[in-house]
Amino acid sequence: MSSREPDRPERTLAPRPVPVRRVRKRDGRELEYDATRIADAVSRAQSAVSDDDPLFASEVADVVTLTLAVRHGRLEGWDGEGRPPEPSVPGIEEIQDLVEQALIEMGRARVAKAFILYRDRRARSREALSVHAGMPRADTEFKGPIVRDSSGASPWSRGRIVAALMEEADLAQNVAEDVAARVEHRVFDSGLRRLTTSLLRELVDNELFSMGLRHALLQQEPVSLPRHDLRRLFGPPARQVLDASIDYLPGSSGSVCGVGVQSVADVAGCVASEILSRYALEDVFDERVADMHRSGDLYFEDVTRPHLVLTRSVQADLLLRREVSAHSAFELFSELAPLVRETAFGLVLEDASRVLHPLSRGPRGSAHLADFLRALGALGRAAGRSIDLSDPGGRSPALLARVLVELAILCTEGAPAPRLFLAWQEVLPALDEDPAARDAAESLLRSGRLVPVWHSGDERWVAPGCRRRGREKVALACAGAVAVNLPRIARRAGPWREDLAYEALAAMVEASLDALERLEAFQREVRGAHGETLRERRVFALTPVGLCECLRILGDGELSPDLGARLLGLFSEAAGRFASERGLSVVLSPMFGARARARFAAIDAKQPRAFQARLFEGLPAPEDEREAVYTSGYLLPRSLGAPGEAEAKLLATLRSGALFPWSPRVKPVLSSAALDDAHPAIAAWERFAELRAPRQDAAPHPFSARPGSLFAGRS
Repeated sequence: MSSREPDRPERTLAPRPVPVRRVRKRDGRELEYDATRIADAVSRAQSAVSDDDPLFASEVADVVTLTLAVRHGRLEGWDGEGRPPEPSVPGIEEIQDLVEQALIEMGRARVAKAFILYRDRRARSREALSVHAGMPRADTEFKGPIVRDSSGASPWSRGRIVAALMEEADLAQNVAEDVAARVEHRVFDSGLRRLTTSLLRELVDNELFSMGLRHALLQQEPVSLPRHDLRRLFGPPARQVLDASIDYLPGSSGSVCGVGVQSVADVAGCVASEILSRYALEDVFDERVADMHRSGDLYFEDVTRPHLVLTRSVQADLLLRREVSAHSAFELFSELAPLVRETAFGLVLEDASRVLHPLSRGPRGSAHLADFLRALGALGRAAGRSIDLSDPGGRSPALLARVLVELAILCTEGAPAPRLFLAWQEVLPALDEDPAARDAAESLLRSGRLVPVWHSGDERWVAPGCRRRGREKVALACAGAVAVNLPRIARRAGPWREDLAYEALAAMVEASLDALERLEAFQREVRGAHGETLRERRVFALTPVGLCECLRILGDGELSPDLGARLLGLFSEAAGRFASERGLSVVLSPMFGARARARFAAIDAKQPRAFQARLFEGLPAPEDEREAVYTSGYLLPRSLGAPGEAEAKLLATLRSGALFPWSPRVKPVLSSAALDDAHPAIAAWERFAELRAPRQDAAPHPFSARPGSLFAGRS
């Protein structure tokens, strides 16, 4: 037996593809292939999306180079008769398609989208600069339609659909490729030479629906406005159902979007508002509370601008940039302008006495003060917001008296002017200081330019939806408000069923806070993306709408202020307790219900109502079917006695607030001996302040200490 080992087969290496050497440009010229140009293009796409992987671009270039070698190159070691033909030359479009495919397959959808957009811009630029000799030949191969959008046109690309589905709809790559292939099949079968991006999106949505991809469909669904609604915006203005005489804010009495606007200049803003409101109801709030808004249980105040706070309250000291001088008051305007534009409704300037004192001194002090008030009103009107003042006199009764007089003169002239928010203890020294101030205050109360407020302990009412704690110096912002349909709660409970009404109200408060919690998360995300202009404490508001109608239904026709005090006490207590569990600060505010009261009444009028036998036939009817809108805020009928007395009972359980609306109760001149005939509005305000304070100090809270209350067991 031979000791020699048997022959082993000689080891050979598998043939390797030879890299391509040339590349063909779009005009037919051939240039040397350079992989670094691919890496540079990918690096630019990475920079556009902040992808800082330094090795990724070269990896993509290597993948594309290898793929081109397999497709177009020859294999090493082939010779003789079995040698393949000379390698072909790839084109620029093919190389770019391979780059897109590599980016998607390597899991970089965002980089792929940036590369696609860059490629699309270059294609549109070339098309704009090219000279077209004529129509394409009939025998030209059909490579897909041209896709048109608002900025131009681009050739068909299935990769763009894949990248968009992965980026926008969060689909896996294989699912996105399947959807894109189905869409491409439909498009090519149709034979369309041109289509729009909106039609292409509809085709994608159709495939997502047929494949049961509901989540992706919702992500892809556009927020749009039908052409019919857009045409209606250019039509005649809709009939206004809101009572502008008691609207606090300038934006709260406009027409409802989609049914006509008051001027051509309002069209763009109304279109944007309608789109934003649809986005908010579909994406910001959850489906349950959005349905409650649509059905009329709740109303999200100014849902058309969910990214903006409703109101701000800023102390004048926070806006000063240097030492106080005679010019400081007017220097505030450069700080106020950007702050008021970032609100939906307006801004309140607190404690302006420090800047108004130097302004009002001297022989022309009154003229300078009037100029400041006029400029403040003009700035608010120009911005479409309200800029108001809270306690502008400080510790100087003389200064506040001059403000009252000058403001009354401006209102008489019809000039734009701010409103004043004052408590009785703040305005009383000014009324005693100057008899003219009493006449001015009476006029301002009747016109609604002076809004009475009240404070309690260390809590001060400073602006709609804003309460200041103790000595805090930070700016405040009411970031959102929800109005609650009280008449609907009363109808569901029935006459004399307070317990059922309280249970339903507590549930409604919890639903409202769920909505405000979602709104806070959305606004926090917006602030994180765009930054904050001002450091501020954010609070939220709940607004009772239709309080009088609710009390009349619960009382079977009788309107009891004491019942209203219990209802508002529960409302405030539930809002505070439930909000603390969510880390929110929520207060009651009557000043955000102008739109809600018309909407609630219109929806409720279409619903069937159940009636039962009345216990006391002598009482007035519990409801008036002819009412166009519900009452707003704490408005009570004049039949409940002297103005101020019923309101004192009604608001005894609220620690702070605004007596709003107030002017409709005091317009008639009263002849009662208890009131001053010359100044009935001031007399009613004084009566309210005197009667309310002892009631609140003496009465315990109607729910917090009661065994078995609605809050039993809640932490």
